Amino acid sequence: MNTLEMNFKNAPRDVRGLNQTALPNGLVLIEWAAAAFRSYLDRNALTHYQVFTCSFDFWQADRYCIKGSRLDAWESLPTLSGGENVVRLTERDDGVRIWSSGVLRLNDHNSAIGRWQYYRPDGSLAFFHLVAAPSVKEVNALRKFLRDQAADPAEPKWNIIKNEYLDDTQPPRLPIDEDELILTDEVRRRIDLDVIGFFSERVSAMHEKLNVPYRRGVMLYGAPGNGKTSTLRYIGGQLPNIASYIFRPGEKVDDLDFEYALDTWRRNAPALLIVEDFDWLITKLNLSTVLNLLDGIEVPTAKGLMLIITTNHPEMLDSSLSNRPGRMDVSLEICPPDKLQRERIFTKKLPEISPELIQQLVKSCEQLSCAHLVEIARLSGLYALAENRDVRNEADVLRALDTVKQANKQAVEGFVKKSDLPFGIHHEK
Repeated sequence: MNTLEMNFKNAPRDVRGLNQTALPNGLVLIEWAAAAFRSYLDRNALTHYQVFTCSFDFWQADRYCIKGSRLDAWESLPTLSGGENVVRLTERDDGVRIWSSGVLRLNDHNSAIGRWQYYRPDGSLAFFHLVAAPSVKEVNALRKFLRDQAADPAEPKWNIIKNEYLDDTQPPRLPIDEDELILTDEVRRRIDLDVIGFFSERVSAMHEKLNVPYRRGVMLYGAPGNGKTSTLRYIGGQLPNIASYIFRPGEKVDDLDFEYALDTWRRNAPALLIVEDFDWLITKLNLSTVLNLLDGIEVPTAKGLMLIITTNHPEMLDSSLSNRPGRMDVSLEICPPDKLQRERIFTKKLPEISPELIQQLVKSCEQLSCAHLVEIARLSGLYALAENRDVRNEADVLRALDTVKQANKQAVEGFVKKSDLPFGIHHEK
């Protein structure tokens, strides 16, 4: 048998399943997979099941339909070349996660899932799935069950999208203390009103009544270290009932990866999609394709969709994206901390320091970011520990202030170029 072409990237669109979805380029592969799946169904008296292709994220069945990570839950299928089914492992904080191939029988849901692994041309490993059930009704019921489990507000998670798949890692979406959110009162007001408030029942009803797309694009921009990531954490914590996705593309990201992220976001509305460092991402993609993808999103009735992008360099984004309502509707600058914010940070981080020194720090750090201020507090504590003290004194703080300001000056002005001469050799005068 000839080598199979197993590249999803350049795949044709198949319209035989529940909806249009990209299939492997090699027709042999998909027909073999369907035949192997049908053979399993026939052997298990499931001849009345139909086999569907679809773009639903059935990988979540491992998490929500199997109690524990049991290898025997997945039944092996005959291999194409007489080889052996293998088990894939992915890294987790508590060890590894098991990903088997074959068929997963879901009696409680009157359905079955087939899974195959393949290597992309770039060497990365990927999955594709088929699903079997008596009708589309059962497939939709399974899809709804998985979505409801994933969006459980009792334990909200961040869903991480890496290129063309949803990563197994799901960091908890914990609310953060408002003291951690160092924003001006005006920016905080707009975050609460224009971002968090966007998903309120009142706003949903307004969009439905006016028959306008219930979608919003938000751009957070500003110098690094001033709280864009903390702002995202705050937003996610305030919206536990909203499915939240973070797109973290790899170096080889392309237009189809971004399309997959948008499609996953759209299908799980109401949903939030976050893309950080968008100025880097847009250099990897075709701008016209990105704009067409954003414009072509169909918004489910009364289900909001919000896209949040962050950038340190808004000037690098084309105005057709950054200054176009319907794509980016809200632009918020996350600025360096002002005088009041600097005072709040130092008062909280340095409780043992006198008010007079706090005011000196506030005045001396006018050009520094939130991250720099926090580093002054951390570094001064390390200086105290180095001298076997568990309380910082004025000298520790001033030393840390000088170190951080010098480091910032070097970063802003540029580091001194090293000599080409070997160490110990100097020019003669």
